[in-house]
Amino acid sequence: MFTKKVVLAILGTLLFITIFAVFQYRKTLQTKELPPKLPPVATIQQNTTPKTEEQSDLANLSGFLISEQGLFKIEIPEKQKEKPQIINQNINNSQTGAIIPYTIYSYNGENNNSYHISFISYPREVFENKSEEELLLNLRDGQINDYKGTIKRETDSYNIGGIARKEIEIQSQKANKILYIRSNLIVSEPYVFVISYISPIQIDLYSDFAEKFFTSFRLYKQDMPMAVISSTN
Repeated sequence: MFTKKVVLAILGTLLFITIFAVFQYRKTLQTKELPPKLPPVATIQQNTTPKTEEQSDLANLSGFLISEQGLFKIEIPEKQKEKPQIINQNINNSQTGAIIPYTIYSYNGENNNSYHISFISYPREVFENKSEEELLLNLRDGQINDYKGTIKRETDSYNIGGIARKEIEIQSQKANKILYIRSNLIVSEPYVFVISYISPIQIDLYSDFAEKFFTSFRLYKQDMPMAVISSTN
């Protein structure tokens, strides 16, 4: 229902922070080797057979998105109305030649809610010259700007296990439609993530579906095998 508008907003946010960061550090990047292009590898694992009694209520709902490219997994806890939209592209800065890959996953649930996970891999120079707080604020400002919305709630930035986070809630109106967006902003070098749950009903931002979606996010440590997971909760 909201896929086209939301994907454009997410893409705008990623472009906003990418252009800002790359432009600021283009002189440094020109002397460095370009980051390798990451392969577009991701799988959706469907919960077709419950393995435990605890999982039985999720067996026929949806499944887990496991991204080897972004080194994370997250649960989509609602039946999907249509095939998920996956965008895997590169941003090529014409001034520096830097190639920066980004990915967006978008899902529309049966209850008119939508789920979105986007991430971008920054060159190391961005993290060397820009604080986690600055990156989180750039993500926040990009979300507000691209949704043309008003921020309704914002947590302080916090860091657990080396993973920086901030949560925001935005209200956006276009024509006669009002959207409520709850986003988790996450910085974990070399990635930044925007994880968003969107609903036409504000109270649904804190529904069971939303809570399962946000709390299921797990980030794989880059120096560990995919079987080892660290929680960002």
